[in-house]
Amino acid sequence: MNFFLFLFCMFVCRLFFRLTKALVILGLGAWLLFDAGKEHPDLVRAFWQTTGALAQKVGEWAREYQD
Repeated sequence: MNFFLFLFCMFVCRLFFRLTKALVILGLGAWLLFDAGKEHPDLVRAFWQTTGALAQKVGEWAREYQD
């Protein structure tokens, strides 16, 4: 029983640290975009337009794949 409790705790800890790492990376990326937006707003606008176009293209590919 203790072994399964240990495995469960290890699973929860790994999940927590992976989520924490992902949140830190997302937070750092958001902070960098916000900071860059003060200096170069046109660059950040172009980044979001490119990201939106890429997301739209992926959505089109997904719809084609479903059909």
